[in-house]
Amino acid sequence: MPFTFDDLQDLVRLIRQHPEWQRELWKALSSSELDEIRAILRETAELQRANERVIKRLFEAYQRSEERLTRLEQAVAELAEAQRRTEQRVQELAEAQRRTEQRLEELAEAQRRTDQRVEELAQAQQRLASELGGLKTIVGATIEEEAGSVVQQILQQKGYQPLDEPYSIAVDGEADIVFPARDPSGRTIWVLVEARVRLSRRDVIGWAQRMRSYGWQQRLAQQGVVGPYLVYIYGIRVDAAARQEVMQQGIGLMYSQGELIALADLIYSTNESAG
Repeated sequence: MPFTFDDLQDLVRLIRQHPEWQRELWKALSSSELDEIRAILRETAELQRANERVIKRLFEAYQRSEERLTRLEQAVAELAEAQRRTEQRVQELAEAQRRTEQRLEELAEAQRRTDQRVEELAQAQQRLASELGGLKTIVGATIEEEAGSVVQQILQQKGYQPLDEPYSIAVDGEADIVFPARDPSGRTIWVLVEARVRLSRRDVIGWAQRMRSYGWQQRLAQQGVVGPYLVYIYGIRVDAAARQEVMQQGIGLMYSQGELIALADLIYSTNESAG
């Protein structure tokens, strides 16, 4: 069995405990053995120093490992904090998304109600337009009846004799009141009247120009309505400019209480004027 360092340590301890053994030991040991022991001691010291160097390097490596571990723990903590902030942000984004979706649903519902309201308003407007159309028809018919009655009464006072009941005619444009009459000299003429609730200058110009139009007169003739024409315009409410235009155009103006502007002259058809 080889002699180890531990054995040497035990021997040294025993010799120290028994000083009387030292002389016997020196006697027993030859010089060569002593040199061997010295060599062993030197090797042992060298091994001790090597062990210390290894231990030192191990300690330094341990310290570096501790530092790396500390940095790693710090990095892990920072990552955990970043993860926590990320999760918090994701939660906030999810909440914002939920609120956005809720708002979109509210907007969609508001849009649906708006569309429904618009549809209701459109239907109401359609009903109103229908009612207004009906009312306009009723009012128009009433105005035409009133105008026809007033015109007949005024003309009778002037010596004209109506030959038929007033009626309306549509020939690419409407004549509200049309009827034949016999003038005081016994000649047959045609009475034509345009009726308006509110009479404007533009209405007067349009009616007078239409009655003097060759094409319009030809279409009237195709319906049996031939010149000469006794032309009036009738209005419930008459603009001042309309009165001035009536005098300029040379036609007559009547309203519910009678004649406002007397007829200046008959309008003859183009063929009659040419003849």
